[in-house]
Amino acid sequence: MKQWMLCWLMCVWVVSAHAEEAKLVLHLNEKEKAATLINMVNNYRAIEPNADIVVVVNSSGVIRLKRSGGLKQEIMLLLERGVEVGVCNNAIVENKVNPEVLIPGVTLLKEGAVARLVELQKQGYIYIKI
Repeated sequence: MKQWMLCWLMCVWVVSAHAEEAKLVLHLNEKEKAATLINMVNNYRAIEPNADIVVVVNSSGVIRLKRSGGLKQEIMLLLERGVEVGVCNNAIVENKVNPEVLIPGVTLLKEGAVARLVELQKQGYIYIKI
């Protein structure tokens, strides 16, 4: 009886561990690595379709979130697939980017990228630096 109960508890534990949704926060701060970010999100989404994915962008990475940044379609596709994309307000000011030229759906992080990254990690998100 004890062995059966132990086996049952282990099965419940394994199923519940796999049922937990993965939570990732990807941090991009270099415009040159934006395509890598998109590939990483798409590749991970292919193996974990229900993952909760947040992208936080600051520094020169904000340039790629402009409508004219060369990745508009790719970023919009991520947004359509439920990926949250946020851009640091401080980086917008520093890089002289008008928030009105950002890709529709990108969130302006008034608290800044670092504060958002800390908040998400406190909520259990796994941090990945691109």
